Amino acid sequence: MKISLFDDMSQCTEAEVKRLLPLVSEQRREQALRFKHLFGQFACLKSYVMLKQCVSDVMADDAENEIFKSDLMGWNGLFVYNEHGKPFMQDINTGMEIKGVDFSISHCQKGIVVVLASQAVGIDIECYRHAEDSLLKKTMNDLEIMGIKASNNPAREFAFYWTAKEAFLKLKGTGIVDELPQVLSGLYQAPYTIKEHDGVDKGYVYTVISSRM
Repeated sequence: MKISLFDDMSQCTEAEVKRLLPLVSEQRREQALRFKHLFGQFACLKSYVMLKQCVSDVMADDAENEIFKSDLMGWNGLFVYNEHGKPFMQDINTGMEIKGVDFSISHCQKGIVVVLASQAVGIDIECYRHAEDSLLKKTMNDLEIMGIKASNNPAREFAFYWTAKEAFLKLKGTGIVDELPQVLSGLYQAPYTIKEHDGVDKGYVYTVISSRM
């Protein structure tokens, strides 16, 4: 598994967007230019370049699984999507998704994260944010709400639970569901690995959830 984090958001400029445009696929360029705002364009382009670097890092890593490397060699630089909008790498020969490879991308105003793995995976990043009671009731169960309110940093605790839920939904590829409060129920006893990362002093948290091999 390779994880890439970028949080120097001072680079989000028109000049950097122009520099990145030739470095991505035509498909990704079209997706980026659909965004009307600069940040959306930058995040779309930068995350693709980060993903390509993750692929290069896997290929150069002698410790990585050779089957994983072989699968990645079939990527044509394009994405295909399931019925819920989850992207997969497209196989250059079949035009279908590459089996045995998964990736996930997320961004917020303070950072961009990408993960590439040989198993199902999801990632999400979120800025620390205060949540009103109405939002807590819509998105968290009773135990999670208690944990958030008892925390020394409720904004950070809310961001952790939120990113964990989003990451798990991305892993499953089913999109946002109505029962957000129950998304994580039983997750810690299930065959999944959860890794939480805190952007110390930078005001964000990101969480990676992957299926265990």
